[in-house]
Amino acid sequence: MGKKKVATFGGLLQAARLAAGLTLADLARRAGVTPDLIRKLEGGQALEPKLGTACRLALALEVPLLDLCPPVDLTPAEPARPRGRPRKTDN
Repeated sequence: MGKKKVATFGGLLQAARLAAGLTLADLARRAGVTPDLIRKLEGGQALEPKLGTACRLALALEVPLLDLCPPVDLTPAEPARPRGRPRKTDN
């Protein structure tokens, strides 16, 4: 059975670029960034671009910015458990 691939900005960027039929150079030219930056984002060497860069990439790809955003786990974390002995309370 294959492993489930976790969505990353770079993976979503690459999928959108390929779906649009663009090369790295095409997307770089449209977005005003370097092909090397796109290569690093898609390859995972640069994990998250600045917001302005992400917006330019989304506009160049003609996709909503949220299409390039990986899902976020909004499940609340368990509250931290107190350490040491419990405090005495006056009753």
